[in-house]
Amino acid sequence: MTKLPITILIIEDERILRESLADYLEDRDFRTLTAENGRAGLEVFDQEHPDVVLTDLRMPEMGGLEVLERIGVQSPNIPLIVVSGTGHLGDAVRALRLGAWDYIVKPIDDMDIIGYTIDKVLERARLLQESSDHQEHLEVEVQKRTAELGEANAHLAGINERLRKLVESTHSLSMCDRVDTFGFKLLDEFANHMLATGGSIYLIEEDGLRRLSTLDGDHTSEFIHFPLPVGSVILRVMETKEALLVQDIAQEEDLKPSGWKGYRDQSLLVFPLPDESGSIVGVLTLHNKISPPFIKQDIDVGAILASYCSEMMRAIHATESLRESERHYYSLLNAMSEQILVVNSDLCITGANASAVQAAGEDSEEFLIGKSYHKVAHGRDNPCADTGECCKLEAVFKTGIPCAFRHASRKSGHSDEYMDIVVTPLKDDKGDVLRVIVCARDITKEVTLEEQFRQAQKMDAVGQLAGGVAHDFNNLLQVILGYGDLALDDVEEGSSVRESLDEILEAGNRARILVSQLLAFSRRQVLDMEDLDINSVISDTLKMLRRLIGEHIHLDFLSGQELDTIRADLGQIGQILTNLCINARDAMPSGGTITIETENISLDEAYCLDHLWAKSGRYVLLSMTDTGCGMDEETLARIFEPFFTTKEVGKGTGLGLSTIYGSVKQHKGMVQVYSEVAKGTVFKIYLPVVDRSVVSEDRKIEDKVLRGTETILLAEDEKMVRTLSAAILEQNGYTVLLACDGEEAIDIFEHYGENIDMLLLDVVMPKVGGRAVHDRIRKIRPDVRVLYVSGYSMDALHTDFILDDGMILLSKPYRRNDLLRRVREVLDKE
Repeated sequence: MTKLPITILIIEDERILRESLADYLEDRDFRTLTAENGRAGLEVFDQEHPDVVLTDLRMPEMGGLEVLERIGVQSPNIPLIVVSGTGHLGDAVRALRLGAWDYIVKPIDDMDIIGYTIDKVLERARLLQESSDHQEHLEVEVQKRTAELGEANAHLAGINERLRKLVESTHSLSMCDRVDTFGFKLLDEFANHMLATGGSIYLIEEDGLRRLSTLDGDHTSEFIHFPLPVGSVILRVMETKEALLVQDIAQEEDLKPSGWKGYRDQSLLVFPLPDESGSIVGVLTLHNKISPPFIKQDIDVGAILASYCSEMMRAIHATESLRESERHYYSLLNAMSEQILVVNSDLCITGANASAVQAAGEDSEEFLIGKSYHKVAHGRDNPCADTGECCKLEAVFKTGIPCAFRHASRKSGHSDEYMDIVVTPLKDDKGDVLRVIVCARDITKEVTLEEQFRQAQKMDAVGQLAGGVAHDFNNLLQVILGYGDLALDDVEEGSSVRESLDEILEAGNRARILVSQLLAFSRRQVLDMEDLDINSVISDTLKMLRRLIGEHIHLDFLSGQELDTIRADLGQIGQILTNLCINARDAMPSGGTITIETENISLDEAYCLDHLWAKSGRYVLLSMTDTGCGMDEETLARIFEPFFTTKEVGKGTGLGLSTIYGSVKQHKGMVQVYSEVAKGTVFKIYLPVVDRSVVSEDRKIEDKVLRGTETILLAEDEKMVRTLSAAILEQNGYTVLLACDGEEAIDIFEHYGENIDMLLLDVVMPKVGGRAVHDRIRKIRPDVRVLYVSGYSMDALHTDFILDDGMILLSKPYRRNDLLRRVREVLDKE
């Protein structure tokens, strides 16, 4: 590809010098443009967009200083070189302040000075551009990492809360001493945590699976014979050794029952039950017949409970085996790697295996016999009241029920051992407890590996959680908003029903914004830019803001007059206002005043020289002032750092202000903060303006503008959304051919392609997605028109493909007129 020459504009009223400069520069392979005065030079600049400008200062009609000022505002990155016959120092200073990159005094004795100066400013321009590109790249990466970490924090908080409840509720499981009792209680715990209405536990035997316990006996089989059908749910879990989530059984056409009646509706969770070697010894199934269905987070929590189930079942089986083979027990103890101590009711040791003797640093069991348990286990003369371990042993003697617990700091020889302890009673014929067997297993490495593995699983799920949840919410909101729009057509103006529908649609729109923010937090959101009057945006948001801050805080809005238009994402501006109000509210727990102000402001080069954070230009300034506690300098220096917060643990993520900063930067704006302790805080947000007025959209667009008679092939796997979209299109004159997935869409086009004017394709569908459908159909008809629809963010859908090929994406949930406008946009496109 041929490289274009550098273009230099020469503005000089002296013809001979102007021509001499042009000849010299053209000899050096530069392309030159000339103008005899400043006014003509600006006209040439606007038409040709040169790379470098050389200008005299003293010229008729318009001088060089005005040229510098106007080009500096319009194109601050264009190198400007002054070539002037006046050597007055004041002129040089003014020229440099107005943006001149260099100053050359006439007469020019050596033209090479011009060449050297041009080479120097071009190199400087190149370095500035590389620095700007690098800075923009860093900002994008910081925003991306901030969003990912924020989503991880929210996900982990939810997991931790569920784990806290799980630990509290599983206490009763540790008291079980029979497998069947434990199985029933375990299922009950699963059902409570997962909101399940049905489920069963099956243990593997030689010929099949035997049901240990169930919550819905009429629906399950007591025994499932081997071999299991190929593709069955339980066989999948046993082969993959991983939990399986089916959110809608009715939609899984290839799902097969495991040799029994099976579940036919709602969602299903199946967990493998491994033994300590990793072999599958059973499965646990959960069935949910009520809304909402199971979610992916249930797999994380359920996996922990299933792991606990395996540990407990192993302990209980060990207890039953001990009862049956007590006379052989001591011979087996020495073969075990676990530390085994036999303790009497006085908590004195009456027996120990080789591992326990070795761990205590002794040579034989005789050195331990008669010593107190707390002395051997913890090296203490008194019972270990702080850990409660001796209390657990005493409880086993009183109740006769075994217990299992984990001790994080059990003394063993010269080191501490993050121990897994099972206490099992040994009873006489009357059922009285004579002794207990304390089995301590060093699980230091195991706990560390489990935690690392669990953390890796959680982090892997974080990336998918937000997008998946938002996608499902978007489909639901699509139905709510769509049918709400249709219902409005059948209701008269002024009726109470219409008012109720308006409230529903308003709530749905707010939910749509929240889901959009969720997508933006999980992945960098593509901004939906539009021309906005910020006063109108704030006025529309005030009602929600006042509810947000509470009645103890007074909210004032001082709107600027005749504000310039900004081009911004409406949802992002609303989120900025919300985050600022929350921050101000938290700074005024006893009440106070929040003042929101707007005004036009212009920052010139002189101001920017004194304020390095500023960029020259015209802005709308949004200011929010509170009368709160204020911030000291140390806090003020860190407020935009991700995850930095001054709030109590659990009451702040530290992402609110960093999100504001990132969003403002993405809008090419600036944000500044001023604060004093005990006096309050002011946030100032500068948003660039555009030279046009906001055009108010007429929400009551005539039907004929949106109607049509074309034939549209609609492919959508969500039945409710498919039905809704078809109804909207058919009511407005279109003929609609429906497909429930990509394969059916291709079949329909192969039969009716000549009569189809446009494709309306959901991007993510079973079997064949929307993009693949379009690729297949383009081989038949390359000129086919297409409109993509999706509930995911654009970044998740290969944005480059959609934009580069000129394709259009309609994001769910959309309103009726949004769909009709997009359809006409595609059909009417040249």
